[in-house]
Parts: sequence; C-alpha cells; structure tokens
Amino acid sequence: MSRGQIVQFCAKQWNLQNRQADEYIQRARIRLEEDAAMTRPSWIAEALGRLRTYEQSAYKRGQTQVALNSVQLQAKLIGLEI
Repeated sequence: MSRGQIVQFCAKQWNLQNRQADEYIQRARIRLEEDAAMTRPSWIAEALGRLRTYEQSAYKRGQTQVALNSVQLQAKLIGLEI
C-alpha cells in the first residue's frame, strides 16, 4: 500500500493522526530491513522450528503423511537426504 493509503487506513481503523501513522510505517520499515538482513543459519533455524510445529500438529490430527513430509523437509534443510 502507498503511504497515503496506510495513513488513511490508520485514521479510519484506529483514529491515528498522520504523524503517528508515519512513525508506525518507519518502525515497520526497520523491521523489514532487519528481516531481510537475516543470516542463512538464522533463517534455517526459524524454518526448522516452523516445520517441527507443523509436524507435531499434523501428528496430533492423525495426518501422518503431512508429519512425514515435514520430517523429510527438516532433514533436507540440514543436509540429510532420506
């Protein structure tokens, strides 16, 4: 969205003034830059965490194929081919 659209949304949704919306936009840009600067090991660690969560959730729901796929993707991420 453009700055104008964001400011308008913030005003309607949360009754924020332009200055406050601009501050939030700036904070969001900083967070986006930090995310973009993430190192490969950090990204892999986060991805592995998400995959473990998916695996556990799928297992609890009886979706063994989804759980197995998650395990296989985890193995692939760390360099182990199953």
